[in-house]
Amino acid sequence: MPDSLAPGFREAALVGMAEDLGDYLRNGGGLNIDGGAYVGPGQAPEEYHQTGAARPRQTKKMPADPNYTPYVDRVAAVLDVCRHLPRSVFSDSQMETINWCCTTLGIDSIPSVSWLKEMSDDLQDKIGIRTLRFQGALGHVYYANSLQDQIAQEFANPLISEHIRVFPEDIEPSAGMGEARQFARWRHEADPSILSPMPRVKNPHTGASNDFLIFEPVRLSDASASEICMPFRFFTREVTTDVGSRAEFFVEAWRLEAVIGDRPEHGGYIVNEHSVLEFPASHLQLTFPMLQATHKTLSVPDPGSILGRRNELHGEVTPWTRVANPVLDNNWRAKARQHRVVTFMMWLYCDDTSGNSSKKWNKHNSFLWTAAGLPRAMAQQQQNVHFSCTSNLAPPLEMLDGIASQLEEGQRDGWWVWDYANNEPVLVIPEVLALLGDNPMQSELSCHIGLMGKYFCRICKVRGSDADDDDDGPNAGSAPQSLFHHSTHRRRPLLSLDASSLDSSLTGSSTDASSASTSGISGSSAASDTATAKKKKPRKRPLETMHQMYDRSIRFLSNNPFRRKEESQDQLRSIFTEASRVGGKTNAGKMQTQHGVKDTYQSTFMEKIWDFGRKLRGSIPEKQQKMDDFIRNNIPEEHISPVWRIQDLDPHKDTPGEVLHVVLLGFVKYFWRDIVSRLSDEEKATLATRLSSFDFDLFTRDGQPCAFDNERVERLTNYAILCSNNMGLTEGQLNDILILIKLSCGDIAMSYGQMYWNIFSAAHDLHSKNTQQKLVFEKEAIDALVKTVLERLREAYELSRDQNLIILNRAKQLIGEAQRINYKNTALEIEAKLRQHEKFAHVWGNDIPEIVVRSACKEKAKNLTGSLRLVLYKTLVGKQQCSLATATLNIVTTYCSLPADQKIPIQYQVHFALLRRFIREKAWGDWVIEYVNDDGEKIATKCKGPSGRVPTGEDFWSKVEAWFLERLQTLGEGFKGTKWEEYIKETIRLDHEKYFAGQDPALESFPEEYYHSTIRAREGTLA
Repeated sequence: MPDSLAPGFREAALVGMAEDLGDYLRNGGGLNIDGGAYVGPGQAPEEYHQTGAARPRQTKKMPADPNYTPYVDRVAAVLDVCRHLPRSVFSDSQMETINWCCTTLGIDSIPSVSWLKEMSDDLQDKIGIRTLRFQGALGHVYYANSLQDQIAQEFANPLISEHIRVFPEDIEPSAGMGEARQFARWRHEADPSILSPMPRVKNPHTGASNDFLIFEPVRLSDASASEICMPFRFFTREVTTDVGSRAEFFVEAWRLEAVIGDRPEHGGYIVNEHSVLEFPASHLQLTFPMLQATHKTLSVPDPGSILGRRNELHGEVTPWTRVANPVLDNNWRAKARQHRVVTFMMWLYCDDTSGNSSKKWNKHNSFLWTAAGLPRAMAQQQQNVHFSCTSNLAPPLEMLDGIASQLEEGQRDGWWVWDYANNEPVLVIPEVLALLGDNPMQSELSCHIGLMGKYFCRICKVRGSDADDDDDGPNAGSAPQSLFHHSTHRRRPLLSLDASSLDSSLTGSSTDASSASTSGISGSSAASDTATAKKKKPRKRPLETMHQMYDRSIRFLSNNPFRRKEESQDQLRSIFTEASRVGGKTNAGKMQTQHGVKDTYQSTFMEKIWDFGRKLRGSIPEKQQKMDDFIRNNIPEEHISPVWRIQDLDPHKDTPGEVLHVVLLGFVKYFWRDIVSRLSDEEKATLATRLSSFDFDLFTRDGQPCAFDNERVERLTNYAILCSNNMGLTEGQLNDILILIKLSCGDIAMSYGQMYWNIFSAAHDLHSKNTQQKLVFEKEAIDALVKTVLERLREAYELSRDQNLIILNRAKQLIGEAQRINYKNTALEIEAKLRQHEKFAHVWGNDIPEIVVRSACKEKAKNLTGSLRLVLYKTLVGKQQCSLATATLNIVTTYCSLPADQKIPIQYQVHFALLRRFIREKAWGDWVIEYVNDDGEKIATKCKGPSGRVPTGEDFWSKVEAWFLERLQTLGEGFKGTKWEEYIKETIRLDHEKYFAGQDPALESFPEEYYHSTIRAREGTLA
């Protein structure tokens, strides 16, 4: 620990005890109270009947109670807490009353109110949170709490620091992700340069702890082949050992390609960012300083010589820019001074709130934040939601400027804090994980034009109603000529976003040829004419045609391109450039509508420019010169939103939807308000009584919402009636069972099988009571009842959507294999695959679920093989007849589970060429009739076999298997060898001669000379 740090509490206590003992001996056994150690607040019994003693003057020599640090003693701590309760602040007169009561009760050393104020001010200066004053770029003064002080208190808080997580965590999705550090934003998408750059790894051999930083070459241990790599991300993962599970550090690193030069100084490394390693942090052996000191001994290039980086295999080498100087280490190593460096992730929240309780809306914009590294249960507690700033004058983006400035400082230099959990100083890098708020606020923070715009989504570029869709012709308001005509009837947008920009009296630019000003800046006469002009009556919105509704739905549901941070910044700069031009207001508004971006921070400066432009007179060049001078002297260079200055924050992606405003205060609130508005006063009173009497715990179980299912109640009721009829229960006994059914239907954790068994057990008990415990059932009645129970149980188990999708994917994987010859046992193979899947772990060993899963496997296999058989026939005859390449593309796209970005291997064409040849040679007559028409052309059509004699899919695939086995015996096993090469060449040649029409846009055709060596070399090259 550095010498500058103060000694610990135990050391200080020992020193104090030694000094007290020396004073005691020097004073002849007397205790020096004025300068000695704290003796405690003890009182003699007789003091309870006396008035409290006055508090002595507090001096620097007076000792403080260490149990109440930083306060002097317990009395000062309690009274100061009373003065600062957040929801019940005591006034000075109330504090005087409390002091009088304490003194009357005989409590000694009660401080005065003025002394408490002085102590509070002193503590605020020493350890409190500073309030920073900002002069906003828009002209408003606002105050914000210091993020540095708030984060420092988080780490110094004994109740909080041990729960703060600063590294992302890798976890299987099936294990249940619930914390921010486990999701992709923190784990994969965050810029490595802003994440916690180093873990402290203990060497298992020497026991020493080493600091490994990102973007520094390191050497791995012998267990990892002593490879030299470049770590770029550290994360934790839960590892199970013999003694239990614990979180361990893991590393993601880039491989380094050593380059040996003619001279040692010419050598170095190329960072292959396309090749990623992942390994435990315990494999790290030599840090960058160690490797730099021993690289000559190890006969490796200097790790400080980074020649460049390569983003793809055999790609171009580009300069290495991850660190300022590759020869030196990561700059955080020098700044940390052998201490830990961590990243503190936070959720930044902004909302507008009312500042008073009257009906007048006094709008305040407030910023708050919570620690993203805390568990969700703690992060939502009131004491962990931290206030940053508020103002009823400054807009959100202006206040965000001050927050961004603090973040830039912390991300550049780091902030020193005391980590209570690890008892050491730590250098903290602040970072915003996401911006939270309601939809309008998030649109403003992301510089989006809003929900009423043409491009109404802040995340993607989905387009809604367009101003260009209006029909400005004379028949704009008339009915459409055709319901499906695309251009005769256009829908008017809900709101014209650039309506203000169309007012020539405000813009200084007019598109009307009769404008009084030819320069584009409206003069006073033009403004007067506009003000006195008769307003046009707004048109009614035309009805939307079916075609327009269809187009709008398709646009909304399509895979629209995402907005990009860099693109939005370029668009905002282009808008400002256009707004800075004389007469550019109209075009600037149109550009905002066209791109769907609007920066309210930037708009303030543009309004100043336009206000200045209205007053200008003269020619266009003269006005432009004056406007340029005004911009140069009055508009800051950084005129776009400060949100773009926050490192590694994309406001388009990092503004997740908020459930509170979107759902609970959205349609749920309006739906509930509509319901209540339709009730009478008596019905409202009844509703209030029922709500207050209802147990809402029934709606939740283990944190999961429950719901009452009418279908579930109906099925169980029918079964209860069936049991009642079979067992001869009375009507009252049946009603008791029905009441139990309704009460238990909220328990979604109970399956149908359990419910059926409970109903059966209840009916059985009642029947036993009726017959005085003498049950006499006929064998047929018991068998019928058991059969009914089994049938109900079989109906009760239903596969989930995920399970059905898994079965379908497994079926596609098996049926779509390129060299598959056996299609009869596909269902059994699917079942074998499912036995290894965790989603079906509970199925095996349970008779009913096994039957359901086995039936689903058979059904999926039968459907896919049957449809594949029909598609193969259709590619050879009829309107869907096509070449081999086109057929392959269509079949692979439908039946084979290949990734979307994977190219189609050429083996699929070979496989389907063989299947098409089998159909032509062995199964053509079963399905196709050929005849010659009047023109002498040979026509092939699908035959209609007699009833009961249509070939089945099972017969077809049995013939396929027999045909392939025959070829394998004749030509050789494994589809390899000269005979197979010649046979495949012949098959493809015959297929091309018959079906290739000279145009094949789907896949490239086969080469003239085709061998299996060519297949292996060309695997994955077909697009």
